[in-house]
Amino acid sequence: MDIGKLREEALALNTQAQELFGKIVEGEEPYEKYQEAEKMLADAGQKMDLTNSVKTAQTQHAALTEGVGSLTAATPPPDETPESKSAWPSFGHFLAATAALRNPAVRAKLEEKHMLPDGWEKKLLQEAIGAVGGFLVPVAYRPEMFEKAYESAIVRPRATVIPMTTVQLQMPSMDQTINPAAPKSAFMAGTVFQWIEEATEKPEVEMLFKLIDLIVHEYAGWIPVSNNLIADSVISLEALIRAHFVKTAVAYEDWHFLNGSGVGQPQGVITAGATIQNTRTGAGIVWADISGILHAFQPGANGVWVINHCCLEEILALQDTATNYMWIPNMRDGVPERLMGYPIIWTEKVPALGSKGDIGLYDFSYYLIGDREAPTVDSDTSERFRYNQTTFRLSARVDGKPWLTAPVKIMPAGATSISPFVNLKVYVGG
Repeated sequence: MDIGKLREEALALNTQAQELFGKIVEGEEPYEKYQEAEKMLADAGQKMDLTNSVKTAQTQHAALTEGVGSLTAATPPPDETPESKSAWPSFGHFLAATAALRNPAVRAKLEEKHMLPDGWEKKLLQEAIGAVGGFLVPVAYRPEMFEKAYESAIVRPRATVIPMTTVQLQMPSMDQTINPAAPKSAFMAGTVFQWIEEATEKPEVEMLFKLIDLIVHEYAGWIPVSNNLIADSVISLEALIRAHFVKTAVAYEDWHFLNGSGVGQPQGVITAGATIQNTRTGAGIVWADISGILHAFQPGANGVWVINHCCLEEILALQDTATNYMWIPNMRDGVPERLMGYPIIWTEKVPALGSKGDIGLYDFSYYLIGDREAPTVDSDTSERFRYNQTTFRLSARVDGKPWLTAPVKIMPAGATSISPFVNLKVYVGG
């Protein structure tokens, strides 16, 4: 028997077992392979035992042959005394315990299977376990609040903002909703002149007006905060709440300037009576949809596209009849900031792809915002005094609506309409 080869096999199995234990600890191999590693260790141990037995037999044979003492006398002393023997059932159990020091999940499974001696982990100070050193390691804290940047307001910076000193404001405007009849244009508000002969009676003309009503609507919200939290927080909680409330208020009213129903809240442009809603070609967005919006949009320098983020892929895919990409012809250039000459605002504040208003072209200078009270944050300690709490409250009073009540019909005889507010209808096809 080749003792050297047997010893090499034993060492190789032992090495493989240790490597497998390491992979189990690092999560590279599943815990179920623990038994496979144990078997490798057992096989290595058997080979080493066989090697030692053969070596012992050879030593004894040599001693007897040479006449040195008896068989008992020739037996080499044991490698270890009973006192020096390990408390571990096997070397695999020892490696498992070492692994458990680094992986709490493995340790829990080993303890469940009663594979660790009582009190074993108390022999090693370590930071992974609080009771044996972990409680001594401090946890760092960074007093900084992380948040995604808020969307900028879309409507208010571009709208016509009117301060209100009362809860209701009425303003006159030309009535440009009449049906045109050549040469009478709707833009003329009913006024039309006539050609006459010299020294004849001059014809009477008219001018049509209407009233625009802005009626204040209030929105508000409040939050109670423990005074202890205000005092002990490493972040200035009061400043954080005030800033967050105001930024949220700006986003909240902006959403309603776009989507509001007009009942107890502002009238949003998406569903306003003055908005032209074009029928869309399909569930997505194609060139015919873009050209249809442009056809109905009242020409002006203040137009801006307001488009949901999820429509970007559709616009990127716009092609002409020769299947050439129309918006971005290559993958080198960045995403354009304009579509058909008008700037684009990508936002989450309008409906998703395929819904009414997912894409629209608007001139917000035709949108009126009546400000009675800007978003205001107040705090009060009396209302929840017995709870040792401070109440923070935000309130604002505002209204908003397009000052046009309907699209403007153009000649001849109202063949089509234009508006400063144009979007796409919801897709209802199959």
